[in-house]
Amino acid sequence: MFTQGIAVGETAETLWEDEFLITWFGQVNYGWKEWLTVSSIIPADILGAYNATIKSRLYQSASNNFAGGLNFARIPKENRSTLNLNIYWDSISSESVVSHTLLSVALFSFEDAANATAIKSLGTSSFQTGYEFILDNWDRVLLGPSYNFESKAVGGYLSYVKIWDQFHLSFSLNSTDITSLKYAPEDGYYLLFDAYWRF
Repeated sequence: MFTQGIAVGETAETLWEDEFLITWFGQVNYGWKEWLTVSSIIPADILGAYNATIKSRLYQSASNNFAGGLNFARIPKENRSTLNLNIYWDSISSESVVSHTLLSVALFSFEDAANATAIKSLGTSSFQTGYEFILDNWDRVLLGPSYNFESKAVGGYLSYVKIWDQFHLSFSLNSTDITSLKYAPEDGYYLLFDAYWRF
């Protein structure tokens, strides 16, 4: 899998050369080279929240995949920008289990970034691990914890991804703070739906 969804985050995989992955909310990912993927959320660009992500495969073996990247976003209401350095590691444990690790470090941020912890790599630093369980029908169950350094909170996610050939649907229960028993993306629990096409 290239991505686990906007709330969970990307994996260490890159797209194939000249391959696209487009999400229902307007994120366009393009495989510039087999080892290099570039991305942007087009509706945000149109509204002045210019953004871009670049991810490069650094190492790949039969059981491990490492990638690194940068995520830039302009925050219009603050007239400031964010830049995150992302390190990805995927490890294949068996034919049906893959572990994913993501470290995102905010190189520069904005004042209210702690209120945007629901979106990975948007001005806050976080560490996340998790597992991808591959079912017999190729659908996926994803789960794992995350830690946000700015809010000093432990969160997590539980997702089900329905896989078709080029179209995927994802339903997830996410938390930015598992101790806060309220429905709030910035410091509690929230549901999220993702849909994306890969071609």
